[in-house]
This record gives sequence, structure tokens and C-alpha cells, in this order.
Amino acid sequence: MVSAGVRPGGRHLLCSRSLAEEIVRDAGIGSGELVVDVGAGTGLLTRALLDAGAQVVAVEPDPRSAARLRRSCPGARVVEAPAASVEWPIRPFRVVANLPFHASAEICRAPAR
Repeated sequence: MVSAGVRPGGRHLLCSRSLAEEIVRDAGIGSGELVVDVGAGTGLLTRALLDAGAQVVAVEPDPRSAARLRRSCPGARVVEAPAASVEWPIRPFRVVANLPFHASAEICRAPAR
């Protein structure tokens, strides 16, 4: 079974709800925790985080995907921007993400704003 769909630019979109739920379980996300989902794409991971009770910031650079996220995950705060340009939360947070491979180095090296 394939769990990710390959998109232009090296994006691998999560396609398995059960895998998304397993990732959230393995991360040990607790109710009320602030979590940033980088490259939220289809919203499967965002939805699993919301279902676990997390406060979610979903970062998605694609305008169409961001619009779908706003409709399908109304409890999340959707930030439509490349992850390397996002201003990270001031309070403690965790990152649970299907990080876009093609931009992972740039994202990890981006300075805090």
C-alpha cells in the first residue's frame, strides 16, 4: 500500500489516514498542546492532530491546498506561506509534519523570526 502521493517539486502527500493517526500517537501529542504541521497538504495529519485535541497551526504554501485545509480543518489556524518564511510561535510548541523533502534543509536552516 502506498502512503504518499508524489507531487511536483518533490512533495510527497500523506494519503493514509491510519498512518497519520499512528504518527500522532507515536508523537505522544496531548490535548491542548500547540503543534505546527509543516507542509500540511491534504490535511490528514492536521485532522489527526485536531482529533487528538491539539491546537494546530497548519503551514501550507499552495493556495488551493490551503483553501481546502480551511474548509476541512476549521479548528486549525492555516498559514498560507512557505515554511522557511513563517514566524514560529513564541510559546512552546512541537512540530509534527510530513516535511516537504525538497525544502527540508531550507526549512531547518531558516532563522527564527
